[in-house]
Amino acid sequence: MHPSLHRLAAASACLIGASTLAQADGHLPDWVTMSDREFAEAHVDMAFSDDLEAQSAVAWMLFARANQQVDTATGQISAWHTWPTDADTFPAPGGTASCAVTPVMRDIPAFVKSKKVLAGKADAQASAAKGGEEVTRSPEGCEYLVNKGLNTKAGVAGYFQDPDAFVDMPIGAVEIKARWAEPGTPTTEGAYSYRGASGEYALVGLHLMVKMAPTPRDMYTSEQPSWFWTTFEFGKNPGLANVRSLVTYNDALPQDAALELLNEAGLDVDTFGLYSPNGTQIRFSDNDGKTGIVLGHSMMEDFAGVNINMKDPGPFPADWTMFNSSCHACHATAAYDTANASFTQMPLVVGRLPKSEMDILATHKPLDFMWPIAFQAK
Repeated sequence: MHPSLHRLAAASACLIGASTLAQADGHLPDWVTMSDREFAEAHVDMAFSDDLEAQSAVAWMLFARANQQVDTATGQISAWHTWPTDADTFPAPGGTASCAVTPVMRDIPAFVKSKKVLAGKADAQASAAKGGEEVTRSPEGCEYLVNKGLNTKAGVAGYFQDPDAFVDMPIGAVEIKARWAEPGTPTTEGAYSYRGASGEYALVGLHLMVKMAPTPRDMYTSEQPSWFWTTFEFGKNPGLANVRSLVTYNDALPQDAALELLNEAGLDVDTFGLYSPNGTQIRFSDNDGKTGIVLGHSMMEDFAGVNINMKDPGPFPADWTMFNSSCHACHATAAYDTANASFTQMPLVVGRLPKSEMDILATHKPLDFMWPIAFQAK
């Protein structure tokens, strides 16, 4: 067990008997209340340890932090849902970016095109009634993008006028991708939900990408971790057991320890305890260049789920036999071509980047794993 996990377990043990009282007087442990940067600096050793239980503990803590309940005029919502959206960060031409925290119930989630659409495997017609994907980010991450001019195409071009320019998001930056679905169905009953003016939405997935350490300059090839990935699913998502069988490193934290972290964070265990992570990822491979690490979600990475015995696009998640893309490898290819003022297209890659991708990236500037710049800058 990682030494930091021993300390966390000891701290948790001290809190078990007093958690109800602690919540009653509004007290929360430091790991919940510290800033995103402070959390990253304090837990980077756990996050980037080869101890999978320690990695899983970080995943659960990040989930609990992101879902701290915030009061609004019409009820409570999770903290991540008050953060700047893609539309806030990357405004339409002539618009103004905003990195403000807005504790209000949105009429409708700020839906974005799913990666399945961006990968050309589905049409762009989205049905708000059936849900979709929403992206938000911590204010500090938003401010970095806006202040550097990386939220517009013209700004990106200007940023890279300096040949030594390098995108390196701030430590503690958090990127969230949520999947909303129709509530009140057999597969969404009991899920966390919120009601906007346009209807109610049930949360069935939460993907977290958190900057824990500086990005290495040779990020296309380096196995030195900088971002921490984890993806949570609602326990009733169809095909979930099969999807998790395709993930390299599954959740390794015992259930009672995970639920205690939620309890310490003051969350409703009956609701948030119905979620759990598919796993974690911190690098391309097992640090050996041979075994590519796979992490995916049954809905948000459905563009990458395939059955090798059936024609692509693949069937339902319960029938998938593999993921042909993964978080770290896919995001590593987010880059900008200064010669043509264009962004890379999203590839399907697992493990270290193949020569075909490296040949493309040789003339591109990396965007610190930030596909939102490539997808959303206008």
